[in-house]
Amino acid sequence: MPKRRLLIVAYLFILALAFVLRFKPAYFAAQLEPTPDAVEYSLGALSLYQHGTFAITINHVPYPPRPPFGYSLLLLPAVAIFGPLPHNALYVSLLFSVGVVALTMLLAQRFFGSLAACVAGWVVAVGNLDITNGKQIMTDTASAFLLLLACYFVIRTAHRRGRDRDV
Repeated sequence: MPKRRLLIVAYLFILALAFVLRFKPAYFAAQLEPTPDAVEYSLGALSLYQHGTFAITINHVPYPPRPPFGYSLLLLPAVAIFGPLPHNALYVSLLFSVGVVALTMLLAQRFFGSLAACVAGWVVAVGNLDITNGKQIMTDTASAFLLLLACYFVIRTAHRRGRDRDV
C-alpha cells in the first residue's frame, strides 16, 4: 500500500475513533448537562426555530436567555435537521469536537509532517477533556474549532502570499 493511502487510512481511522468516543445518542442527553447553560442554548435555538424569536418561554411568558444568541444560532441547523427537541443540539458539539481533531491533524501535518499529524490527532482524539466536551452542549468545542479554523486560514493566506517563513 503506498504511503499516501496508508496516511489517509490512518487519518480516517483517527477521525472515526474520535467520532465513536464522542458519540452519545441525543436521547441519552435529555438531562441537558451542564445546567443551566445547555438548557438556555438549546431552548434559545428551539425558540429561534419554532417562533423566530430568541426567548425562553415559561408559562407563556418569554424571557431573554442569559447568553448571547451566537451559539444558539450555531445549534439551529441541528434542531432543523434532527427535529425540534432541545437535546438534538448535542450533535453540533459532536461535529465541532471531531472537527477539532481534524484541524489539529491538518495543522500538525502542515508544520511537522505526517507522523506528527497522526500523533497529534490521536492525542486529541483520546483526550478526556475533548471527549467530555463533545458529549455536552457547551461552547468549548465550538470555540476551539473556530480558533483552529482561523489559525488554518491565517497560515494558508500567509503561505499563498509567499510569507511562509514568517508564520
